[in-house]
Amino acid sequence: LKVECCQRLAGLPASLGRLSRLAELEIFLCLKLVELPASVGCLTALMSLHVRSCSRLVELPASLGQLPELSFLSVSGCSSLCALPESLGRLTKLMWLRATKCPGLHALPASMSALCRLAVVDVDPPLRLALAALGLPMLAHVL
Repeated sequence: LKVECCQRLAGLPASLGRLSRLAELEIFLCLKLVELPASVGCLTALMSLHVRSCSRLVELPASLGQLPELSFLSVSGCSSLCALPESLGRLTKLMWLRATKCPGLHALPASMSALCRLAVVDVDPPLRLALAALGLPMLAHVL
């Protein structure tokens, strides 16, 4: 599902969580989007979540940690994003994480140290020190 260039969209409907077979969600250039609904955690088949250029997005829901199949998470160009949820550490299948061009993001959740399948992390240079402090031995690539 692609939600693209919705200039006036401030939020996604809670009914989004009913799409239980949805495998990929891409949200792009929704400039007024402030948050994702908690019901995102009900997308049990979701394998890939991309959020790009949503400049007013403040946070990702804690329910993100309830996505058993999520293997790719990308957040880029979200200038108001201040933190990734601590529940990120419960994403047991997460293999690829991208968090770039989010200047408000200064730390990574400590729970990420539990991500034993995480192989590739793409973060801006200021977050690389935080990443090193987590001691993720399985990382194949830091971009």
